[in-house]
This record gives sequence, structure tokens and C-alpha cells, in this order.
Amino acid sequence: LLTPYGHHDREQLGLAGGPLHDPRVIAYLLQPDLFTGYPAQVTVETDSPLTLGQTVVNPRCDASSPPSVQVMHQVDADGVYDLIVQQLAGLSPRA
Repeated sequence: LLTPYGHHDREQLGLAGGPLHDPRVIAYLLQPDLFTGYPAQVTVETDSPLTLGQTVVNPRCDASSPPSVQVMHQVDADGVYDLIVQQLAGLSPRA
């Protein structure tokens, strides 16, 4: 299922496979202990023509800029992969 998806990242970037962005969100909801993060204020630049659309992460939050998100910076990749495989194995085939 994921072989064609990861082909580009293997060939162009030298990675073992493609990132699994969407399944990681579900993995976090099912098993958040697989992830490590920190609270931060995240904004999107809307004024500068040089950095328009750039995401700016400020980990030094205070009363004037309280955290708006939890930024994940580590993941137990094997644990997430095992969870995905486990969940897929439990699916019933359609008739």
C-alpha cells in the first residue's frame, strides 16, 4: 500500500520511505505516549513578502503569548508503525 507513496522520498531524499502525516495524527489520538512535545505559540507570517506564509514557532510562551499548540519533536517510530499495522490488521474486508 505504501510502496508507491514512499518511492519519491527513497529516490530523491534518500529516506527509508515516505512520511505518514495523516496516520500519525490518528496514532497520537490513540496512543499519545508514543510522542514527545512541548507547548508553544505558533503564528503564520502574513505581512512580510519575503516570509509570507512562514510558520513561526515561539517556545518561550508567557502571559502575552500563551501556548496555542503542542509541538511534537520526537516520536517512537517503531511504536507508531506497530500501532498502524495492528489497527489495519483488525479491519474486516468489505463484502
